[in-house]
Amino acid sequence: IRANPLRFSLPPGQNGRLLNHTIEIDHIDIAVVEQAVINLEEEAPRIFEQMADDGALRILKALKKDWPKRLRYEDDERARFKKHLYTKWKKPLDTMRHFLTISTELLAGYRERIDSDSTRQNLWELLTRLYARAIRTTEETYCLLSSGFSDGALSRWRTLHELAVVSHFMVIHGEEAATRYFDHQWVESKKRFDQLATPFWASCIDAEFPRDRASVEAGYSAVIAKYGSSFRYDYGWAASGIGKDKPTLRDIEDAVDAGHYRAHYQWASSDIHAGSKGTYASAPYSLPMLVLGPTDSGLATAGEATLYVLVEMTEDVISLSTTVVDSEQIRAAGSNQ
Repeated sequence: IRANPLRFSLPPGQNGRLLNHTIEIDHIDIAVVEQAVINLEEEAPRIFEQMADDGALRILKALKKDWPKRLRYEDDERARFKKHLYTKWKKPLDTMRHFLTISTELLAGYRERIDSDSTRQNLWELLTRLYARAIRTTEETYCLLSSGFSDGALSRWRTLHELAVVSHFMVIHGEEAATRYFDHQWVESKKRFDQLATPFWASCIDAEFPRDRASVEAGYSAVIAKYGSSFRYDYGWAASGIGKDKPTLRDIEDAVDAGHYRAHYQWASSDIHAGSKGTYASAPYSLPMLVLGPTDSGLATAGEATLYVLVEMTEDVISLSTTVVDSEQIRAAGSNQ
């Protein structure tokens, strides 16, 4: 027993005949066992960690071996689902695709004539850029909808709504507001540089950072001197138009009569942020099971809201100039609604 207290055996030929044997354990045996337990406790974490590592490697090896077959299965399932979803939602999805094509062609025509109005060059540049972002965002929304991710599509509509609010504001306030918006890039750039100039990011900053930051600081100082201290806020470019030193997105919404979208905006925000509403009450997750992938329900809200807002932004771009060709495209877009 003392030779190896963790392993007990009788001499050869003695196994099974224990009745006439007496086993005595003295304080030395107890001390040996206690020490063995201590050693085991000390080694246990390493042993279990090694077992976990070995087990993880075996599992990973098996997963890699089976992955090509699993991937083909998942791809087939996804393809079948998308075919089913397209069959169910074919008409609205095709309508969105059609309107995107019309919008893209309309934008191309306006970009070709971007230098035709020397008194509103910044406004033309800004409205067409916002419209381009809106088209791209709608393309993203279409991809999400056609893949069955309605909450993700509504989240992209949230971005589209913000673009539309800015676009509407520019149509109302014109070239001066567009110029302020353009100059506000210095304010946003300064904020980013200030966020990077912290000890956490010190090891990532290259040699050009101080020079670039100094350039941004100079630009920031120039626009603050030009427009006043209220220009330093997130929506400072809208301060003079709103009549408030520190306007918010909600203030701009109200100023362009887009406050009626506020409920939808909050709804769309729920699935972006980590709040309880988005976790428990968003469209797919209100079902009795947890939804981990795409679903063919809940597409209508995001799709309709996206097209409504894109139409509004189309009207903003059209307000720049209307020709015969534009009128034909506008009528085509209107009939497509």
